Amino acid sequence: MNERLAQFIEYKTGGNQKEFARLIGWSPQYLHKMLKGDSMGIQPVISLLQVFPELNARWLILGEGFMVNSITSRIFGLLRLEEYIPVMNREELAELEGGKTDFDEATRTRWRNELDKRQENIDSHFREAYRKQQKMAKKS
Repeated sequence: MNERLAQFIEYKTGGNQKEFARLIGWSPQYLHKMLKGDSMGIQPVISLLQVFPELNARWLILGEGFMVNSITSRIFGLLRLEEYIPVMNREELAELEGGKTDFDEATRTRWRNELDKRQENIDSHFREAYRKQQKMAKKS
């Protein structure tokens, strides 16, 4: 089962165990113990299934079927892409509307950079407004 957990970590976080531990609320040390141990026990399995409803319990426990439940996986895939909608181009939006959720890493990186630029622009405007407000307050 620990090998399947490692596969799921790869699926969810690209293998980033520290990030996965944070997502589930475990310490990195506890996750390491789960990955190296002979048996996980029922409580960690329950925690995994509660945090990641797309995870197929039968696959995790028995190794049967697919790693993720297909409909749940698609829904979570769409939810993960929702934040990028404001920076998608028309073609990407059309692909998303057509059901595509597996955009490549370069595209996701471009979206993340665009979102970061937008946020920096917003932050800059707020800093400027705050600076002006402070300046006016000193005059009064």
